[in-house]
Amino acid sequence: MATRIPQSDGPFNDYLNLTANVLLDGTPNTGTRLGLTGTQMTDWENHRIAWNANYELYKDPAKRTKSVTNTKKILRKNFMDFASPLLTAFSVHPALTEDDRVTFRLPAPDKIPTARVKIDGVPVAELIPVVGAEIKFRVRTSTDSTRASRHPMADHVEVRYAVVAVGDAPPATAADCNLSAISTKAIFSVQVGQEHSGKRVYAFFRWVNASNAALNGNWGMIMHTVVV
Repeated sequence: MATRIPQSDGPFNDYLNLTANVLLDGTPNTGTRLGLTGTQMTDWENHRIAWNANYELYKDPAKRTKSVTNTKKILRKNFMDFASPLLTAFSVHPALTEDDRVTFRLPAPDKIPTARVKIDGVPVAELIPVVGAEIKFRVRTSTDSTRASRHPMADHVEVRYAVVAVGDAPPATAADCNLSAISTKAIFSVQVGQEHSGKRVYAFFRWVNASNAALNGNWGMIMHTVVV
């Protein structure tokens, strides 16, 4: 699905501020009604605050330095990476209203359901080590060049992984991994334990059809990173 978030500065600024305000409206507020956690609500607002502070500088030619311009691009990308999976979840939430669709720029569902077929392709995956023995997984489809995304025919992304001591052989296939996780989001994390600091995490990813395993995608190539 094409991005619903405007790309140019003015429309993006309007979208971010409008959606941040709307999420706080109502009883219960819109964010809670659409399934956001308190942390996600706070994160959305923090993205707005950071963008607005930098955008005020950018709009003033006298203050539009290279650093300010680069920060603007980074802030917009960070918000898109954060919000895109949440917007996908909004689009199928039972509490979504037509007003919500207009506000968040969510297309109406197809009148005729799309036939489910075997998922083609494999996730383009990235393993990001986070201090504290956390591993962040970020996946996207091959057609999304930068932003995290989930295959339109997939309900989940599945990862099978193993923590391996330095010098030991990595798993040859996903079936050789003793750990796994599944997520509806394109960015998610696991904790592997501080006792594994310095070891390697090897992982395989695939797209999953939750109702028919025969339509699951194939496993991708092995990926790895180091626990920190």
